[in-house]
Amino acid sequence: MVQANSERALPIEIACIGEYGAPRLASLDTDILIWAEQQGYVVASGDVKTMPETLARHLRNGRHLPGIFLIHLPGSIPQLMEALLYYATESSEDEWLDALVHVP
Repeated sequence: MVQANSERALPIEIACIGEYGAPRLASLDTDILIWAEQQGYVVASGDVKTMPETLARHLRNGRHLPGIFLIHLPGSIPQLMEALLYYATESSEDEWLDALVHVP
């Protein structure tokens, strides 16, 4: 995703878990959501088992999140890229606020 994004005329900002400035690999879902909320990042995750409940708990605790896109794998990487880049560039800033979106 990072490579395809860098080849776009107008790339979007992407942070990856485990990279400098982001939570470390194997961080708890709760910590990732708090970090994403503080930094203003939408979360793209393949964790379809635990992330929905973690988001629900996050919201019950009075917190918010720019959104979560749950990725169902295996899937077509090009189609996934198209969908995520579409959501990032064709949506209003708060369109996905506190939402959980399933990406095929």
